[in-house]
Amino acid sequence: EDKISERRPLQRTKLTCKDLAKTYIEKKGIYELFHFLTTRLVIDMPVQPLDYLIDMVGEIGRREVEIYSAFN
Repeated sequence: EDKISERRPLQRTKLTCKDLAKTYIEKKGIYELFHFLTTRLVIDMPVQPLDYLIDMVGEIGRREVEIYSAFN
């Protein structure tokens, strides 16, 4: 059998951070996501967590734009 001919062609999809988060929640659950985010927040920036959180949200927004642009 020719395994290569059985492969489906790659399809481009428009993924956003919301899509990625939804997939993570479906696979691991909302509590695991919350635990991961709060742990990262405390470990990465214990002194000014609110400023770090604001920067993190901004970075997520920038990545979402990059992901969207890559598929258009």
